[in-house]
Amino acid sequence: MQANRRDARRNDRAGWWCGILVLGLALAAAAPALAQKDGLYDEGRVLEHMRNECRGTPDCMTVESRDRRVAVGQSAIVRAHCPSSHPHVVGWDTEQSEHLAVTALPPKPQAGAAPDPEDAGSLVASRVLVGATNNGDKVGRVTLFVGCSAGVPKVTATLRHRSGVPSHHTTFSGGPR
Repeated sequence: MQANRRDARRNDRAGWWCGILVLGLALAAAAPALAQKDGLYDEGRVLEHMRNECRGTPDCMTVESRDRRVAVGQSAIVRAHCPSSHPHVVGWDTEQSEHLAVTALPPKPQAGAAPDPEDAGSLVASRVLVGATNNGDKVGRVTLFVGCSAGVPKVTATLRHRSGVPSHHTTFSGGPR
């Protein structure tokens, strides 16, 4: 009977240590996930203005919109107009938070006409409209830069969308973290 009690106590202690060992292994396996930053985006990172709005067009001037804040889960329209001295849009660029996606909006269709998807990102007269959508967990900001020319530019392609690669999802070398 004494031997059975001793064996039972030894088995209880062994079970307790096994439980600690299993818990320790589980915590060690979960440590990388627990240490990972919240969200996909680095909300402090800014995609810099790359000065692509004029694309080498002579006599091109840059017009800057006001800084626009975009709330979490919201979208905003940002616009910029060329002055009468330089009425032709050459292109556009932004400075924006990494977690914002900015897309050129199509021109307003004629009354009663359906919008043409091919018009998305096209440049109309002397203005550019873009939609900025916040995909992150913090307020983001965007500033629109429009290149304006005195003469009709020879533009063959226009920017349609700008967004950042989620910093917390990949490394800057392209591989997974």
